[in-house]
Amino acid sequence: MYAGNDPALMVDPSGNNFTIGGLSISFNMMATLAVGSYASYQVGQSLAGSDLDSGFSSGQSFWILLAAMAGTGSNLLDMVTSKVGADSSGAITMYHGSSVESLVSLLNGAPLSVASAQEQKFPGEGSLLGFFLTPDLLAAEFFGQRRGGGVIQFTFTTSAFNAIRSGSITQPIPPIGSSMQSPGMEMIVQPVVFPLFDSLRSSGQIIASPVP
Repeated sequence: MYAGNDPALMVDPSGNNFTIGGLSISFNMMATLAVGSYASYQVGQSLAGSDLDSGFSSGQSFWILLAAMAGTGSNLLDMVTSKVGADSSGAITMYHGSSVESLVSLLNGAPLSVASAQEQKFPGEGSLLGFFLTPDLLAAEFFGQRRGGGVIQFTFTTSAFNAIRSGSITQPIPPIGSSMQSPGMEMIVQPVVFPLFDSLRSSGQIIASPVP
């Protein structure tokens, strides 16, 4: 309604205030909803009908990372979680070595956090920050013992593993001590992917459990 139907006082006769700021907020909300709807449509189209077991394309990985950045509670993250969960086949086991306190917290459902990742950093283990996983149990046991703790395992559906891997760094574990050989491979889940990891855990596509 032009000038709130009152060009002199800029007040709507109904009693509602009419301000440029309020109008700007309304437009921003409309734009956010429109972009969110478009993004949800695009990620749905991108992931629909794809073979999630064989990994994700660069385009699909883009939407997965965007959903992770959108954060907990976002429609985009919920949609990616749902799409990934459409295929619950496969079982990939990765191990995580850490302190007793950290492992108990994870088994009790605690979300991944940057603060916890920083607390678990050990001098000489590199500068990369994230949540460290390895398929090598002995390597995980070493890092767990170094922190006075142990190891737990995370079991992924194949599609959940591929989704997390698309936002992670996979590399050989740097040589330890005087050894010149890597003790195995590691997957470093980057902090930006933490919300997606937690969402997939909540939906049962990633399960944390003690090592048998």
